[in-house]
Amino acid sequence: KGIVGGFTELIDYTKDHFETEEALMKKLDYPELKKHRKEHKELVNLLRDVRKQFKRESKSLGDFDYDVAKHWLTIHADWFSVHLVHSDKDFGAFLNEKGIE
Repeated sequence: KGIVGGFTELIDYTKDHFETEEALMKKLDYPELKKHRKEHKELVNLLRDVRKQFKRESKSLGDFDYDVAKHWLTIHADWFSVHLVHSDKDFGAFLNEKGIE
C-alpha cells in the first residue's frame, strides 16, 4: 500500500466527506455552495497532484522523499486553515441562522 496507497485512501475519504457536506449545503440552499464546491475541488486536485509526485519520486528514488512530504504538509495545512477559518465558519453561521446547531 505505502504512501501512494495512503494518498488514494485520503482522496477517497476527502471526496466522500465533501460530497456529504455539499449535499447538505444544496438541501439547505446555501448561497455559497458554488464557491465552497470549488474550494473542495481544489483540495482534491492538490491531493491528486501530490500523489502523482510521490509516485514519480518513489520510482526514481526508491524511497520516501521528505522534501515532498514537507511541501505537501505545508500546502495542506495552509489550505485547511484558510478553509476552516473562513468557508466552514461561514457555513456554520448559516446553519445557526437556520436554527441548526
